[in-house]
Amino acid sequence: IMKTLTKAGFLISSIWIALISIIIFTNKKGLSDLELNAWGDFLAGAVAPLALIWFVIGYFQQGKEIHIQGEQIKRQADLEAEKIELTKRQERPHFEYIDCSRGNANTPILIIRFKNTGGLARNITVYDFGNNKEIIPNHVSIEKGGISQINLEPGSYDNLPTLVSLSYQDKHDIPYSHHEVLGEDPIKNNFFFKSMKKTVPIEEQ
Repeated sequence: IMKTLTKAGFLISSIWIALISIIIFTNKKGLSDLELNAWGDFLAGAVAPLALIWFVIGYFQQGKEIHIQGEQIKRQADLEAEKIELTKRQERPHFEYIDCSRGNANTPILIIRFKNTGGLARNITVYDFGNNKEIIPNHVSIEKGGISQINLEPGSYDNLPTLVSLSYQDKHDIPYSHHEVLGEDPIKNNFFFKSMKKTVPIEEQ
């Protein structure tokens, strides 16, 4: 559009200058008798349309440039937001199930080990809904590469699997949770640690 306007501006300007030149050439005698103030009025009238044409073209040109700059700033902001989101995803904790083992015969304890292959996980809390009690976590925080465990005390292995909630925050204070069953079944245990969900704070609900 701007190229078309510029071309139109040059075309109209050329035609207008040609017309003014013809007027001057065909009215040499009359123009030579004009006083200075009349010459000023004539030149002002001759130049004013050109000034108006290029003022309008410049106005649209400036608007186009502002629009382009706005788009560039928006794209830059979107890229920065994507970089921040990517960084947060890379720093997000990621738990992987390792194995489980039984305790001694006198005390039915199921030890479930898992590894953090993602970013820092902190403020870890565990709750066993099947037995209605909070479980003291093996670690309150787990760095990347760290191994921890959940010690279930079901009272009897017949009470497994049990519904368990595992909650924690990442380094940016974003809360996450796992809310599924845990027991001796590796498939269910794998699913538990893969079922991470971002928790929405109460004030944002």
